[in-house]
Amino acid sequence: MEQYLIKNNLVNDCYIGQYSKQQQLTAWVELNNEGIEVFRSKGRKEVIEQLKQHLAKNQENSDIPRFWLFTTKLPRDSQSKINHSDFEQACAQVQTDPIWLDSYIVEDVKVFKGRVPLDLVFFKGHFPQFPLVPGVIEVQWVIDKITEFFAEEKNILRIDNLKFQKFLRPNDELELMLKWNKEKSRMEFQLKTDNETCGKGLVVIA
Repeated sequence: MEQYLIKNNLVNDCYIGQYSKQQQLTAWVELNNEGIEVFRSKGRKEVIEQLKQHLAKNQENSDIPRFWLFTTKLPRDSQSKINHSDFEQACAQVQTDPIWLDSYIVEDVKVFKGRVPLDLVFFKGHFPQFPLVPGVIEVQWVIDKITEFFAEEKNILRIDNLKFQKFLRPNDELELMLKWNKEKSRMEFQLKTDNETCGKGLVVIA
């Protein structure tokens, strides 16, 4: 089944197994560029439907995986194998945060770089056919990184001058910049993708 699924024009790689807490098969799918574009433009449900239709040409309906996970890269080892423990972990994980890749300081600005995961749980509500990150979740990511910046949780009084200017979407590369103003006790933030601002504001801290 895996070899047949890889032949689909949306798929680059896949692993099919049974998650220990479920009775039916789960497909862990690495989408190629075309698959990612369909995911972004038409949503998760459309990708699953196309893959199920593809498998139906070769498999009984009862054998087609019921559960689906999507990624941009499967974790194959040096022998090109996928550990079942990695599969179990992927099935158990609820994607609520970006995949943070790097962080560094430029002058007095702390920069965090990451990528929006394809299976971010919040896409189910915003919106099934045009997935995007809700503004309230972007703010939560900012607050999480402010906590990391101070190495402790801070009492946030309010957020001033909050503006959202561009959608943040599946597989987008993102850049979060934090600039602390100690005198005014506020953190300036800017969240960007493709060098365009998604959201920005001033977090006032007690």
